[in-house]
Amino acid sequence: MPPFEWSDIPIFLAVAETGSIAKAAKQLRISPATISRRLEAMEQAIAHKLFHRLPNRLELTPAGRSLLFSA
Repeated sequence: MPPFEWSDIPIFLAVAETGSIAKAAKQLRISPATISRRLEAMEQAIAHKLFHRLPNRLELTPAGRSLLFSA
């Protein structure tokens, strides 16, 4: 995997746990926009989507599950 900001792992974990950018933002006390930007940067760094964006939640992709297992 290409390098990415390891400091973004807590953001990834919060979104994976809550299934929501808004809920993760509230939990981490940072803006939803920041979470969205950091997830996008992680996805670009590894050249894979981490989440399927569904109407009411985010769901891990196979790459997201692999990262979750590693994290």
